[in-house]
Amino acid sequence: MKKQLILLILVWPCLLQAQQTIKDLFSAEREFAAYSRAHGTRAAFLKFADTSGLLFERGKPVNAIQVWTLRPDQDGTLDWAPTYGGLAASANFGFTSGPWTFSRHDTIISKGYFITIWHRNGRIPSASTCCCW
Repeated sequence: MKKQLILLILVWPCLLQAQQTIKDLFSAEREFAAYSRAHGTRAAFLKFADTSGLLFERGKPVNAIQVWTLRPDQDGTLDWAPTYGGLAASANFGFTSGPWTFSRHDTIISKGYFITIWHRNGRIPSASTCCCW
């Protein structure tokens, strides 16, 4: 029993750190979405996407920065929120997932589910599909 108590005392700070890091990850995703609502989808991806970030177009991986640099602003709002996420034991790699909608004039045009892969690069928060926080 004494050994278990000592182990718990040693492990507890790590567990608390992991919970805070998950909260940071969800906060980064929410900030990304809020920026999209306020400034537009293109601006949000250009601000939050990592330079090596990928997204999939027609089933093929493409560089997020290159795609969004060439893409014009959209007439409509992309909105999303994380509902699930996970974190590697190293706490420098994780993912978030949840529903998204695209709407115009309060009418939903399309919807689905997203997954964002994140890696820590020292900037807190930051993001995109291979995002940074």
